[in-house]
Amino acid sequence: MLGTVPVPSPGLPVRWVGAKADQVTVTVQTVEGDQIAEGAVPVVSGEGGTAVSKVVAQDSAVVVDTCCEPAPGVWFRWMLDTGEMVKGRWFGQVDDVDAAGRLLAVDPNGFVVRVATPEGDVLAEWGSGDEGPPEVAPEDAAWSPDGSLIAFVGTDAGGEVILAVFDAAAVDLREAVVVDRGSSDGVHPASPTVDRRGRVWYVLVDESSQVPTAAGGLVPETVGGRVVDGRTGEVVDQPAYDGSVVDQSFDASGSYLIVTYADGRVVWRTIDGTGSGTLADDGYISADW
Repeated sequence: MLGTVPVPSPGLPVRWVGAKADQVTVTVQTVEGDQIAEGAVPVVSGEGGTAVSKVVAQDSAVVVDTCCEPAPGVWFRWMLDTGEMVKGRWFGQVDDVDAAGRLLAVDPNGFVVRVATPEGDVLAEWGSGDEGPPEVAPEDAAWSPDGSLIAFVGTDAGGEVILAVFDAAAVDLREAVVVDRGSSDGVHPASPTVDRRGRVWYVLVDESSQVPTAAGGLVPETVGGRVVDGRTGEVVDQPAYDGSVVDQSFDASGSYLIVTYADGRVVWRTIDGTGSGTLADDGYISADW
């Protein structure tokens, strides 16, 4: 069983990490805009693509996940002290990290959610179970800063996109509680992230309306935002978003939300809405604290 971990006290992070629209370059910058470091993802032939899809920050490293079809991408740990990009052991699409540096990932092809050490050694995994309901293919996951609660978006056997939440002490995904659902070709939940209060923040996107991204692709238009209690599923807030979201996550304290928009902007805000700011006006596809 995975134990919970201490969560840092709230305080605006002094730096943030981002993946640029060229899908090769990753940067570390101060919140004032001064660049601390810049790196480039190496080409790894025959092992999936090397286009950067997401960055996840750790204390002394940045996890850089890549994509795409037909093979799953590889991921790297960008060691900030040496500048080296170290290829990790693949265990899924890396989506999030808790306050202790443990990584959360999904494997849509394996119908599982996994947790691993910073080096990629699997610590736990949750599947649909041998006697569970129709399998769900998880596509994006997030967990609370203390590692106790996990939320994921996935497509079920009926073709609906669901947002579900489960306790990290659960045996398998049969124990997950569905808190929202929608049509895979219409409006559905996306981009979950969990704050320090155990509330799940996510957006509603409309697949019938596509918008361009800074990287030259297309993503569904964001048509709303919601915050639900991770234990009860009760809607507690409906925050506004100034554009279509491609990535969002909380800092290690679960107090400061960082959002990357399709047009390349990166912004932040507090969970209570009392503070906010812009980190980049354009040029990014993913960011984390």
